[in-house]
Amino acid sequence: MASGLESRASSDNPLTSEQVHGFLLQTGHIKEIRIPSSLILAKTDQEVEGLEKMGNKYLSSQVASIYSFLRAPIIIDTFANHEERRSWRKALPVQILTSLDTNALRVNNIGAALNALETISALAAPSSLQGKSKLTTLVRNAQEFLGELQKPGWYDTLTVKEKLAFVEKTKKFLTGAVAILATLYSS
Repeated sequence: MASGLESRASSDNPLTSEQVHGFLLQTGHIKEIRIPSSLILAKTDQEVEGLEKMGNKYLSSQVASIYSFLRAPIIIDTFANHEERRSWRKALPVQILTSLDTNALRVNNIGAALNALETISALAAPSSLQGKSKLTTLVRNAQEFLGELQKPGWYDTLTVKEKLAFVEKTKKFLTGAVAILATLYSS
């Protein structure tokens, strides 16, 4: 099945997310794919657009990390353990792997988005005391999320339902963080 999919994709004609998601669902190993709400994303799009104009490419990349996580689908698979998943992934085409790598359930994606707040704080603190206070609070809250993730094996022991709740809570927090950042850095 993968070779047929690869033959339909090229650098000039990449697969659509619908084609990738359709392929993943047909493998029998993906139980569900949840796409973020377009209403929430439209508001976040406007806020991120303003933040990306901060003038510093590195800071813009941190905002992009948060934004990528907020836009990421949640892909729920049927594997009992990570080794089974890793073995299955080895046989997939690159474009499918790239899509799977965006999964909001992946610890690396959650951590990168949360760590981005700390990087923004370190490199571009707002000039006002109130702005600095708000950013400090955001970073402290992000560190609480990260503290959970950094406990050895903690995330791996969660059920799918618990992981979903954690990711949704993280997305809600980061959506609010983007709104606050937009007010702090808009000029």
